[in-house]
Amino acid sequence: KTFTQCAGFLRIKDGDEPLDETSIHPESYEAARKVMEVCGITKLGTPDAQFPEDKIKELGIDSYTLKDIEDAIRQPLRDYRDQFEGALLRSDVLEISDLHVGDQLSGTVRNVVDFGAFVDIGLHEDGLVHISHMSMKRVSHPSEVVSVNDIVKVWVYEIDEARGKVKLSLLPLEQLKARDEAVKAARENRKNGKGRNNRNNNRRNDNRPAKKKPEKVTMEDATKRLLERFGNKH
Repeated sequence: KTFTQCAGFLRIKDGDEPLDETSIHPESYEAARKVMEVCGITKLGTPDAQFPEDKIKELGIDSYTLKDIEDAIRQPLRDYRDQFEGALLRSDVLEISDLHVGDQLSGTVRNVVDFGAFVDIGLHEDGLVHISHMSMKRVSHPSEVVSVNDIVKVWVYEIDEARGKVKLSLLPLEQLKARDEAVKAARENRKNGKGRNNRNNNRRNDNRPAKKKPEKVTMEDATKRLLERFGNKH
């Protein structure tokens, strides 16, 4: 059972079963034999092998399986990974101890999560690029900057050799530092600007003439003033 599950990733050369050296899954061996038989193919590794549609159609093989069989017959030892462009890994970086803060590397994005992205730089553990180390601007989600299988250029930001963890940055460390300093300065300016406005408001208020306090009037004085103004009509 274990062999059946992983056989699609194994290659066995010069074995009892010729199809074992191909990427064809054992469950499709019978279909592959029928394809070779109806097409008159006697051996694997025939680059110019032809697969007449009228003959293959009668076999009832789905198009995806048939495509894999045809490719495997032409190139038995082909590797699916050859079709993907890979990152150019540094030959002098094999262990975490080979890294230094500030080193520039190439890597492949293996996973994107809410807080960042994990990048394969050729070590046992992928390095983490935190969302705050991805761009000069604010990023709502890492997927705005990178996607899985992207080839990226990264800089080593922090190394935790004891835990085998590496933190990376998509920005050169000098650029990252300049950005953080600019953000800090902007915050200080906003804070200081608010304080100056308060002081200016207080200064303007101090220059205004003091409001006249209301005069205290007794009930007797109020009655007298009303009589003087309107008279006693009774």
